[in-house]
Amino acid sequence: MENQEQNNKLTREEFIKQIEEGKRLFEDIDLSGVDLSGIKINKPAKIAEGETNIKLKRVNLSGANLSEAVLVELNFENCNLEKTQFIEAALADLIIDCCSFQEADLQKSLFYNVYLLKSNLVQANLQELEMQECQLSNIKFTESILKNAKINSSFINNADFLDANLYKISLKYSELKQSNLAGVNLIESDLFKVKMDNVNLSFANLEKSNLSESRLQKVNLTSTNLRYCDLTKVIFKNVTLIKTLLGFADLSAADLTGAKLIDTDLFKAKLVKSKLSKTILESVNLIQADLSDANLARATLSQIKFSNKTKLTKANVQDINIKDDSITLENIEKLREQKSQQKPKSKPKKSPKSASKSKRAKNEVFKDFNYRNYDEPNWLVRTIKDLFF
Repeated sequence: MENQEQNNKLTREEFIKQIEEGKRLFEDIDLSGVDLSGIKINKPAKIAEGETNIKLKRVNLSGANLSEAVLVELNFENCNLEKTQFIEAALADLIIDCCSFQEADLQKSLFYNVYLLKSNLVQANLQELEMQECQLSNIKFTESILKNAKINSSFINNADFLDANLYKISLKYSELKQSNLAGVNLIESDLFKVKMDNVNLSFANLEKSNLSESRLQKVNLTSTNLRYCDLTKVIFKNVTLIKTLLGFADLSAADLTGAKLIDTDLFKAKLVKSKLSKTILESVNLIQADLSDANLARATLSQIKFSNKTKLTKANVQDINIKDDSITLENIEKLREQKSQQKPKSKPKKSPKSASKSKRAKNEVFKDFNYRNYDEPNWLVRTIKDLFF
């Protein structure tokens, strides 16, 4: 057995020579620990018509160094790529099927038109990785690091991101289906025009992320943190938002038609021209929210928190269904007409900061305390900076 393994062991020079001689299939080869950095492998110009790409089947590349390698038109099948280095490697037109990249280092690597199927990227380092027009299906990203990664214009199906770090990831123009992102860190991420279908985002943190013009269908947003997010023109289809945090979010022109919002926080959220017809709002915090020109026709409201700073100017409340003794249609109408009744305020004269002004500012900080996340690091410090600086 040992002799057989030794016979299958190739050096860098032997591997390159066999490729140059026209070998297309590498099967049960051992390249573990081999330095293949900077290697360039692509389809030869004089390849016979109809001949397949170079195929690596059950090849052991564990611990190999493929940093700065250029790999074009290769097929990997059942290969061991664990702890392999792909730092700043470029991969294009590849098919990678049933391979393990566990603990591999793919920092700053480039993927273009790569099919990544039934593969394991558990605990892989994918920081600043870039993928464009790739197909990913049945992938495990458990505990992987994807900080500042870009997976744009790609299709992701049945991927598990359990305990992965996706801080500042870009998924622009991508499509995600049947994937698990529960509890992941997606803070300050770019999800512009993303399509999500049957995706679990429960307890995920997307604070300050951009999801504008995205489509979220059958997405689990239970206890998801969407504070300060750009959700303009987002389409929510067959979505129930339970204990979702949307404070300070911009949902202008968002489509929430027929959605269910239960125990949801929309404190100071912007819902200008949003579509809320036939929407069920139960135990929702709308204090200081702006619903100007929103469509609430045939919406159902119960146990809603309003304030005199909640804006419903020109909102459509036709056939609105109120199931709350503390809310009346008269209250709603007053909020709708409040802006037009108010006299325009004159601009205050500029004056140096006074002790009374500082006191008022401090009061504003603590007035908002109940509507913020107490556990959020440095939230109070940031609020004070916003008010004073």
